[in-house]
Amino acid sequence: MQISPCRTMLSVRYPFQHQRKNYKEYFGGPPCFKYLTEHVTDDVKLMDARRAEKFRFQHMDTGAEEFQKMLLTCGASLSCATKEWVSNHYKWIVWKLASLERCYPTRVAGKFLTVDNVLEELKYRYDREVNHGHRSAIKKILEGNSSPSLMMVLCISAIYSCPYQNNNKLEVNKVDTNEDNSGNQSFSATNRNMSANIELTDGWYSLDASLDVALLEQLEKRKLFVGQKLRIWGASLCGWSGPVSFHEVSGVVKLVVHINGTYRARWNDALGFCKHVGLPLAFRCIKVSGGRVPRTLVGITRIYPILYRERLPDGRFVVRSERMERKALELYHQRLLETFFLRKHVLRHDCWRNHVAKTTCKHICVPIIRTM
Repeated sequence: MQISPCRTMLSVRYPFQHQRKNYKEYFGGPPCFKYLTEHVTDDVKLMDARRAEKFRFQHMDTGAEEFQKMLLTCGASLSCATKEWVSNHYKWIVWKLASLERCYPTRVAGKFLTVDNVLEELKYRYDREVNHGHRSAIKKILEGNSSPSLMMVLCISAIYSCPYQNNNKLEVNKVDTNEDNSGNQSFSATNRNMSANIELTDGWYSLDASLDVALLEQLEKRKLFVGQKLRIWGASLCGWSGPVSFHEVSGVVKLVVHINGTYRARWNDALGFCKHVGLPLAFRCIKVSGGRVPRTLVGITRIYPILYRERLPDGRFVVRSERMERKALELYHQRLLETFFLRKHVLRHDCWRNHVAKTTCKHICVPIIRTM
């Protein structure tokens, strides 16, 4: 893809010169929380998406506004690197870098969440999105260029209480150092008829999601938590009427997800649209009220013969096999032919009688003329 000469390349990382490593290749394994209290600061321990938006580097007193000025100084356009754009990406960059330090404290503690890394991430995202025109999964969905029913991997970034009970306020629990409780936020709903709301992100943008009753039960059991990756398939949008910007969707557009199309993703799965087709859902895993099933596998064990049911004039029904139905159809056609020929014969007989009657009438009515 050619870059317009009026656009300035900001990042030295993109386009990549070598193939990128995934988390498993780079870190060698899943996260470890054994040495969390020894190597990680309190800001990193308690960091979530909500705190990341207001986070400031204390030694330089630098926040989202200062990073916007840095980005503009590097050559970014003010019409593209707006305050909303920078604040949004600053939020997800800070949360990602802090989460990596929390997940791998002995290796990267104090090395990822720095001013230089955040600025370089902003430059990288500016080049990808503005200069190269790349868009994330959620942005494509909001702009109407991709279907929300496609399979994608999203991360739970926040869990909200029921909007009609607590006015959409975030319930934040005390963060434990234990792996199972790290970053978890509990949710309790007294009315199961009201759907729960969570926030999902693809790492670039976020979108509120509405859960069905079955997923709400999983949420109450703490099987869904902040930071967990979900593979979502067959979702739909609620409240979407046309292309909309990312900063205009809050409280308006929601992603409706169901348990039949929601699966737990691996810790190292990349966020965004999936390039492969998902596995079929087993019959024993299908929930009755869990929404549509994106894909399943069916085996034919027996083929039953076709049966035909006919309603008689007196209101009774007769069930026939395919062979008996064929015979009944032949008899029906035979009766139609007999009725047709009978009516034709009667019609010809009536025409002959009418012809004879007219001829007789002519002979009777002809006057006798005598000549003189």
